[in-house]
Amino acid sequence: MSFDKGKSINLLQFETNTLCNANCKFCMHNKMTRHGDQYYWQTVDLLYHLAPLADNICPFGMQEPLLDRHFSQILANCKLYNPNCHTIVYSNMSVYPKEHWRRILNAGLLDELVISFYGVDEATYWDVQPPLQYDITRANIKRLMRYKHRLRWSKPWVKLDFLIMPETISKAKQFYDEWHTIVDEVAAVALDNWCGNIPVDYQLLEQVLQRKPNPRVPCHRLWSTMMIHYNGNVVLCCLDYDDQVVLGNVFKDGWNVWFNNPELDRIRQLHIEGKYDEISLCKDCSAYKYNVPPEWIEYWTTEKKEKIPVNIAVKL
Repeated sequence: MSFDKGKSINLLQFETNTLCNANCKFCMHNKMTRHGDQYYWQTVDLLYHLAPLADNICPFGMQEPLLDRHFSQILANCKLYNPNCHTIVYSNMSVYPKEHWRRILNAGLLDELVISFYGVDEATYWDVQPPLQYDITRANIKRLMRYKHRLRWSKPWVKLDFLIMPETISKAKQFYDEWHTIVDEVAAVALDNWCGNIPVDYQLLEQVLQRKPNPRVPCHRLWSTMMIHYNGNVVLCCLDYDDQVVLGNVFKDGWNVWFNNPELDRIRQLHIEGKYDEISLCKDCSAYKYNVPPEWIEYWTTEKKEKIPVNIAVKL
């Protein structure tokens, strides 16, 4: 973990539209009131200005990225403006744009692909991720892995998430046994409560992950992640799905809106003081329980260390 008083972004995440073909029960997409598209030239302009400042870039937010017709071009621009950046994409893999994948794998444009596929069986998949088709998604994942292995590429690293839910946990071993030799990694992931909007069985999480939840400390995303919606709004974090806390707009207020932002600094200070209840978005958030880098927890729970000033960016 390092600190930077200048312009630095550990993770730049932005969405190009709000299009998704699923109605997942663990997601707030169906509750969103904002919908729209970003012009492609705006996406390129955004990457031109901000990609050089970012270590990691996730060019998709509240959307299914494989539905974006500019999917491969966007990843190419990430690498064009910052060849050293780590690109990461989250997808349900329900569709397979062949030409995009061909360009991406041949040019090494994507470093990490995280697949949201909770298909322990067809019935569960339909229950958790309707109306996606179980057999089609399975075939798409295996097709991509065959192509990757045929080319003998190490990238992208393909990680298959297993979301810990009452609906899925009974067949966790079956899921792992089928997939761990096909993809690069199978990982158990804690269900997020989306700032108190989705019920979570924390007893189940503790049992499966075999560890207690983390103590609450200031949220690392406030210092490390710049999240931009399709309309240019810079919001507090990726869980702010409906523009609840808008810090500014990159297209209207300029590209520096996230850096030394008075409102962001105020919220950071409230976190440092433990006043989470004073921020509606943070009050009931559960992300700190399991989805925080260990070094960040260690930093804030070691009394000998000097606490991070509000206006310093953090690289984890």
